[in-house]
Amino acid sequence: PQTCARRPLFRTAPALSGTPPTILDHPRFRVPSRRLSENPYCSDYPSLIRDHEIRYFLPAASPFDSWRDLQGEARTTWIREVTQAAGRSPLLSSAQLGLCLEQTQAGKLEAASAACDAAVAGVLQRERFHPLEGQVRRVETAMALALLGQGRQRAGDAKGFFEALARAEQLGRNSPEVFTAIGGMRLATEPATALEYFGKALAVRPDFAPAQKGRDRALKALEARAQ
Repeated sequence: PQTCARRPLFRTAPALSGTPPTILDHPRFRVPSRRLSENPYCSDYPSLIRDHEIRYFLPAASPFDSWRDLQGEARTTWIREVTQAAGRSPLLSSAQLGLCLEQTQAGKLEAASAACDAAVAGVLQRERFHPLEGQVRRVETAMALALLGQGRQRAGDAKGFFEALARAEQLGRNSPEVFTAIGGMRLATEPATALEYFGKALAVRPDFAPAQKGRDRALKALEARAQ
């Protein structure tokens, strides 16, 4: 409320006769009332809230889960918040990750690739100071790279497909989720290679159900080819 008052924020003269001046009385710290009254939010607090309130892109929320689960108006709001946050902070890995996922789904693969690159840079920097959170974000970003590779494959870019999967595997650091995702993407055309990836996932986590199901599908595909 002070910043919207039509008067200086700080006093410009001693309040009482004989009161010694303080640093706030120095001209450098005086704020003209005209500048304060020109603030567009002074008479429109709903606009202030609308433009700056964050409803769905929250620090504790997984960008991957939000991208996958949110629907309707909530999803539209989340996309807007992610886009704004990514623009304001290029190294905010969670925002860049969300942008990468959304752009991949929209088929904007070059923009998605740039966002994924920024997400990887942010994750590596974040991991230096917050190892546990960095590991979680590392796996999520690797999954996003795998999905980007799938998008490249659908666009007929075989080289981009394999490059994205290689980056995902490197970033994932023996993640069973990443191994399983890569196996699933290679199952249709290379069941033997897919079986290897499902085996890698199960070597890390023997009870990982998605990898178990993937292994069974790969074995059936190989049996069908052998007949």
